[in-house]
Amino acid sequence: MSQTTPQDRKAKDAGHKFTVKGKSFTLPAIGEDAASNIPGEITYAAIMDPDNDMMQMRLAFATLEAAGPTPAALAALKSLPTKEMLEVVGAWMGESSGSSD
Repeated sequence: MSQTTPQDRKAKDAGHKFTVKGKSFTLPAIGEDAASNIPGEITYAAIMDPDNDMMQMRLAFATLEAAGPTPAALAALKSLPTKEMLEVVGAWMGESSGSSD
């Protein structure tokens, strides 16, 4: 019999929570329809040049916009210093894709 951990019980589409100045915000999980809203040229460029960090970041931000975060969550994310903002987006991408990293 397997035991469940708190992570096992977490809702898969709950999104990614982050905190800015003591206030909690949530970035939505990446839904299947988000991919249909990302321009193909962005996806193509990121796949064809996987070592190009700028292309990967462009895809991450296009995915974020396509996922439709609330204006408050997006504003809070943008208010962070760049390093922290990128860490939040990276964690969000990892959770939304099912990665355990």
